This record gives sequence, structure tokens and C-alpha cells, in this order.
Amino acid sequence: MNQKKDVLVKPERYAFIGIAAIFMACAVHAQQSTSGGIQAIDGGSRESQTNHVDVHGSAAPYEFKMARLGMSLEEFKRVASGELVDRPLPGHTIFGGLRMKKFPTPLCTDSTRAFEGDPLLELKKGEVVCNASPGDVNQNLGTVAGRKLRYITYSFYDGKLYKISLQMPPSTFAAVVDAFSKKYGVPLQSGSDSYQNGFGATWSVAKFVWKRGRQTIAVKEGVGRGPGQFDDGTGVIMDPSFGPPAPPQQPLDF
Repeated sequence: MNQKKDVLVKPERYAFIGIAAIFMACAVHAQQSTSGGIQAIDGGSRESQTNHVDVHGSAAPYEFKMARLGMSLEEFKRVASGELVDRPLPGHTIFGGLRMKKFPTPLCTDSTRAFEGDPLLELKKGEVVCNASPGDVNQNLGTVAGRKLRYITYSFYDGKLYKISLQMPPSTFAAVVDAFSKKYGVPLQSGSDSYQNGFGATWSVAKFVWKRGRQTIAVKEGVGRGPGQFDDGTGVIMDPSFGPPAPPQQPLDF
């Protein structure tokens, strides 16, 4: 079983110039936060938050590809419209094999299921999840900095985009962080979690956080099972104010 604790990120783990610059900023401006090992960065990170405001003074929504947090499902389907993709029809077989049908993209849970990143049974009432680049179609919508990700999904609640989820191979993690830093500015927080396996080997898993008003971007390496054996990394771009309401607190029964 892996054990976890927070530690500071070591910048020498990354070869990208942009990420090295982030950690140079950390060395000069970082202050220890109450969360343990995550560093809160002064200076550039605050500038990246305060400069992105709309005419009403509120934080402008994060944009990613053709999407922006808070956009409608109808608008998303229009701007993300692309190639047709073959998908099996549930419960339909022909000569012992699955019967296929061409579906328009993006694939969404209100039209078909079982696509890459589909949470299947985890959806809440009023929630729809879409993938604009399932399989090998619309490849330009499935990349970051030219690197192909496992999948990118877009989650809507009551017709509004509240979350964008990414899953990426370990080899693309540094490129994604570098690209996000160029687009969204210096991370507000950077740090790592330290793990130890049953054999006593220890390793660190990097994590980065950007914030703009109520919105958050979080990117983290996959934990893996030992040094150099990382799982897929994950990322999320989210505005919870557009998402499902939090479940009611259960009263204490003791």
C-alpha cells in the first residue's frame, strides 16, 4: 500500500524551460501554505488572476480549445461539431459481432454512451458529458501542445459547462504543464505528494493549481507503483458554481 505525504517539488525533474522558470519563481516568491507542502506563489500568479476580468469586474471564464466554462451545451455541440465516428449499438449484434452505427461528434451521454471518458453510472440528474475527439476522429481537439491525450471530456449541468477533464500519458505531463503555464500564467500553487511502496522505495508526484475567481485548474501526475512507474496524469478545469449542488450534510448519528 502506498503511503503519502506532501513535499516540495524538485525542479530538476523537468527538462522544459518554461517549467524551470516556474520553479525559479517559486524559490524567490514562495511562502509555505497551511496545506503542508503546497507552495503559494506571490507576484506573477496574482497578476494572472486579476488581469483576466470581464467588463462587469468578475473573473473571465477559463477557455480551453473551443470551449469556455459556463457555455451552453447547444453552443458546445455547434462549435465542436466534427467527423462521424463508428460506435456499437448497445444490445445489437450481427453474425456474432457488434452492430456499428455512425454517430456525429461530439459524442454526448444524451445521445450515446461508452465513449472514452464516459463516467457511465456516475452521472447526476441533469448532467451530460461529451467527448469531442473520441477514437481517432477530430484529432486536433484531442491534443495539448501537439501531444495526444488519452481523452478530454466536457461536463455540463443544467445545460452549462462546469468541468473539463483530461487524462494524459506520463510522457506528456511536463508538456501539458508547460503549455498551461504559457496560456494561464504562473501556477498559484505548485508542489508534490511523496509516496512509499511496500518495498520501501519512495517517489514524488507533481501537482499544479491555477485559480481565477471561483474557477480552478488542477493538474497532477499519476501515482504509479514505484519510482519512474507513473500512471496517467489527470487535469481538471472547473467552475463549481455551474455544477451540481453539493449533497446535503448528513446529521451526526453519534
